[in-house]
Amino acid sequence: MFLPPKIFCKDCFIQLTEWKELPNDGGSIYSFTRVKNKAGKDEIVVIVKFERVEGGLLGKFKTGREEPRIGMKVKVVFKPKEERNGSLSDIEYFERS
Repeated sequence: MFLPPKIFCKDCFIQLTEWKELPNDGGSIYSFTRVKNKAGKDEIVVIVKFERVEGGLLGKFKTGREEPRIGMKVKVVFKPKEERNGSLSDIEYFERS
């Protein structure tokens, strides 16, 4: 399984036509960094890997009392349904699970 989804297998170039849903029990932080957004505010960006999946997702980490750390279990928090458009931008942020 590839995340983000791929049209062709990177090893054998066969077309991939089957889609599988990942359970939203989350993944683990693989890497993270602090960045400044356009308004000059600090944000934390994480790369999240999921079990039995090749690849991962890049997104914002919900800041709060706890700092992110490599291996921390996180879950996806989506935008409200009326704001979604069926793309990776539907992910609002990741938070500790």
